Amino acid sequence: MLLVGLFSAFVVFLASLSKSKRDGLWIRLSFLLIFLFLALRYDYGNDYMAYYYGFKNIRYYDPEAHFEIGWQYLNLIFKPVGFFAMVAFLAAINTYVYYRFILKYVPSEYYWLAVFIYLFNPSFMLIQLSAMRQCVAILLFVLSIDSIYEKNIIKYAFYIVMASLFHTSAMILLLLYLPFIYNWHVTQVKAVILFILYLLMLFLGPSLGKQFFYVVGQYFDRYADYFGGTELNSGLGILYYTFILGLILYYSRNERSGEDLLYKIAIAGYYVLPFSFIVQLAGRVGLYMQPALIAVIPMIIKSIKSKDVRRVIVLSYVAMTLLGYYKLFNSEVFREKYENYKTIFSANVK
Repeated sequence: MLLVGLFSAFVVFLASLSKSKRDGLWIRLSFLLIFLFLALRYDYGNDYMAYYYGFKNIRYYDPEAHFEIGWQYLNLIFKPVGFFAMVAFLAAINTYVYYRFILKYVPSEYYWLAVFIYLFNPSFMLIQLSAMRQCVAILLFVLSIDSIYEKNIIKYAFYIVMASLFHTSAMILLLLYLPFIYNWHVTQVKAVILFILYLLMLFLGPSLGKQFFYVVGQYFDRYADYFGGTELNSGLGILYYTFILGLILYYSRNERSGEDLLYKIAIAGYYVLPFSFIVQLAGRVGLYMQPALIAVIPMIIKSIKSKDVRRVIVLSYVAMTLLGYYKLFNSEVFREKYENYKTIFSANVK
């Protein structure tokens, strides 16, 4: 944990040296280091070795196999050069997509915060380096955001169908196109209604979860391992991130209709959370919407006029993110596979 944490802190420091979009050397360097971290890793993350042995076993496309068609063919394409080369390729795509996203949507003075969220919020780099198939699907959704702005449904559908070839759960994103482009704006009344609705969903989660069980069982049987709910250790995180939802709803009112898409995506991600305490797959669906937070949080902070309030929000958000980071490294589920970073140069596999 200490080594990875120090590395991540150094990368955030480099990103902080980029003060404007013209001065992009430091953030480019920070993402180069992120690429090397991802490309050279070995047996890091819960699912790494499962994907490694899956790569060794895939010799032809098998429609009955656990892996989706897109992942199987990607493995077959990289067979001549090996699994490590495929991991490096995915690392390059990952860093390119997030680098492009941050430069396009994040205020330059908050590049450092966006990189911090990406590195220290477990939902991004740490979880996605393990969940390789869904990582590809998430990256394709992030790329599709431009097509939502353009209101190009054909291009959007192409990205989502491609994403579903790597993780079937991405198909649900097709249903979100109309709500994302519909010309509705978060007014003060709507913000209050949406906030109350979210609170009701938190309380009604158990009963709503029964319906989710049925859908998962009927249409996503390959994800039966995710039927159990996400453990809720304390209400502190829920309370704080509910407060953040309030900020998102409040400041989304200042964005002109049509330009508040990232706010809408971030808000949509919140409404998946109540289901994740019942069915883990719901948390996986929520991962598609969470990249919007990498831009939305800095956008909100920039909109806050009071320096003191800005400072409090930034420090509290950093503190809560670090708390989640600490919990991941000390979790019985993740500790063993995340505690020690190893590279391919130390690999001893057949």
